[in-house]
Amino acid sequence: MDQVTAGFNPRTFLRSIGVRQVRLAAGLVLFSYLLSHFINHSLGNISLAAMEYGLWFHMALWRSLPGTLLLYPALAVHGSLGLWALYERRHFKWKATELPAARARTVGAAEKLWADPV
Repeated sequence: MDQVTAGFNPRTFLRSIGVRQVRLAAGLVLFSYLLSHFINHSLGNISLAAMEYGLWFHMALWRSLPGTLLLYPALAVHGSLGLWALYERRHFKWKATELPAARARTVGAAEKLWADPV
């Protein structure tokens, strides 16, 4: 029997999902949050009223129950899988190209935690 006639098997589908796919999905949710955040900042170049109007959409999306249930688990999963990837490395020698990205992520995350909630 081929895949079309056999139908959809959820167990087979769930077993085929790997860590990379989960990290990618969590990263895409975080990217969409940041994209809507930065679009709201760019609306500030137009006017303050446009920025407040964009803020309403941003808050309506990410402070709703579905948005919250997407955002916070995605943050936890993406961060913990990043730490797991660090744990699985055989050595902790960093390449020169990895240092700026790692610094930007850690410093950016720390600044975001202590920044004003806007």
